[in-house]
Formats: sequence, C-alpha cells, structure tokens
Amino acid sequence: MVARPKHIKINHEFIKELTKLPECEHLKNCYQCGTCAAFCPSFKYSKVYNPRKIVQDVLVGLKDEIIKNTNLWFCGLCHLCTENCPQGVELAEILSHIRNLASKIGNIPAHLVGEVKNLMETGQVVPPSSAINRRREKLGLPEVSEAPADEIRVLAESTGIEGMIRRKEEAEKEKEKQIADEAKARMERLEKEKKEEA
Repeated sequence: MVARPKHIKINHEFIKELTKLPECEHLKNCYQCGTCAAFCPSFKYSKVYNPRKIVQDVLVGLKDEIIKNTNLWFCGLCHLCTENCPQGVELAEILSHIRNLASKIGNIPAHLVGEVKNLMETGQVVPPSSAINRRREKLGLPEVSEAPADEIRVLAESTGIEGMIRRKEEAEKEKEKQIADEAKARMERLEKEKKEEA
C-alpha cells in the first residue's frame, strides 16, 4: 500500500503578501536553477538548510511549513545567493521577512533568545567578563562601558521583541509541562499494567 502524502495547506495569499514588498518583486522570476544553493556556505556545510527549497516552498504557498521550520536560522545572511541569482531574486531579504514572521509565532533559536535577554538586562549582547576586561587591558583598550539597558528595554518593548521572547519562553515551559505530563501518564499506565499482570 502506498503511503498517502500528508495534507498540506497552501496559502495563496503568502506569495501575494511577499511580492508586494519592494525587495521581493523578483521572487516569481525564480526558475529553480539552484544557483542560490550552489553559492550558499550554510548549504555547503549543513545540507539541512537549502535556500532553493525555501524559495520553492514560498512559490507554492507553504507559509505554515516555512515559518515553523527551524532551518531558517541557518542562513548567515551573507547575501551570496542574492549577488549571484541570475533572476535578481533577493533571497536574503525575503528570508529576513520570513524570519520576522517566524519570530512572531515563537520560532526563534535559543541562542538568539539568550542574546536578546542579555541585551535587555545589561545593554550588551555579550556582557563583559573579567577575562574580557583583562584582555582589553593587555591590549591597551579601554574598559567597555555599560550601555543604557533601560533604554534598550524600552526599545524592546516598543518593537515587540520582549513579547516575542516572553511567548517563546512560555511555549517552551508549556512544552516541558506537556512532556512531563505524558511521561507521568505513561508511568502510571505501566504501573497499572504491572499490577494487573501480578
């Protein structure tokens, strides 16, 4: 028996939404030549991230699948795909827009969440440590002054970044609770089966 393909929801409005953006006007010109993948360092080393596949999925309207895909974050935004595309598709810009959509649903890598939290708490993505300060002193560099974290928090609140991070953390806690509940139910079921066998 042949396995039936899973139901895929095609969003025809997604391509319309994207092509309204100035940097996405050439998106429909993509003829899937694979130049983007050929020049992509992330694809070269990971084989998981495939820019050609992302464009293909965008062109057929697979918005939900795309914005839930964690591979979006493998792109280093080096723009080699954009610079070499024979059709002028600005894939790096398109990907930035897709990442923004993904962020709104909580698809943000943990390391970026940590960096944003550091930025909001300390005003710096990588807070200076005593080791960094010692190296800076040896190099004759001034000590890094603290950035105004309160101003950065205001910006984070007004841009919605703080809310995105909070939703991401809440979703992770809910997922952890769900896993714990499932494990507990499994253990209870096993204990019940064990008692019934005895």
